[in-house]
Amino acid sequence: MIQLVLFTNIIMKMVTFSLFVALLALSPGPCDAFLNILPRKSNTNPNTLFKVYNDVRGNIKTVETFNDVTAQDLLRFGVIKILETNSVITNEALAANALSENYLPSYQHDKKYEYNAKEGKNMFYEVSFQNLELDRHVNDWMPLGTCRHNQASTPSTYTQGWSVGVATGANAKVEFAQIFGIKPSFQYDVSISAGLSGSLSCNVDGRKKLQFQIMTESVTMKNVKMRPIKIIRDYKYTNGIFATMEVGEWEYVEEYTRLNRRNVQLGCITDPEQLSC
Repeated sequence: MIQLVLFTNIIMKMVTFSLFVALLALSPGPCDAFLNILPRKSNTNPNTLFKVYNDVRGNIKTVETFNDVTAQDLLRFGVIKILETNSVITNEALAANALSENYLPSYQHDKKYEYNAKEGKNMFYEVSFQNLELDRHVNDWMPLGTCRHNQASTPSTYTQGWSVGVATGANAKVEFAQIFGIKPSFQYDVSISAGLSGSLSCNVDGRKKLQFQIMTESVTMKNVKMRPIKIIRDYKYTNGIFATMEVGEWEYVEEYTRLNRRNVQLGCITDPEQLSC
């Protein structure tokens, strides 16, 4: 009997960027092979991506087309959004810094982004979500560790921490660009870090076995493309007056998978036929 189902709207407070060791899955489907389950809540650091977003959101410029972007804009702003192609231009160093455990804000109250650009961080990337395709897959129920056997004759309560992640991921540039919005907005609240964690408490009758299980929904993102943009000429000592852009060719990003954190279901399994001990 499944005593507890549907924990919705789980708020991700902590995330992890490490890959997990997969445990035994129940009848794995096509996307289950990418899921990694830990029967404990992982010790993780706060999501630096959201810290970065809070740091730079006041320094984001929005333009209609790429033709409206100038080299001077790139030197001034770390992030530029382009409406026509639903794309985001981000600084390469800023994106790498965003995924670092030692993240330090690039924007201070008394500093501008030009400082970092003039230190040689003149590489940018445009990531386009214009042709984005989303494939949903509801994964099968998977066990969170082994069974718990209540040896007592009276009901007992057990608590289980858990962590779940996916083993396919985008690079730092795509991860960073994604947090500034994929429009038109879609209904899936995609986990930025490809990982979720939490805990669950269940009651089990005396002399009965209990197993914690989890079911998730994966969202695979396809047809995302990216191209490099380099600031050239004299941009360090003239406030970017003579700077120009060197734009590379578009390349499609390898498809990657994220978790829909609005569709995480947790279960307290006591039916012997559904246990996987």
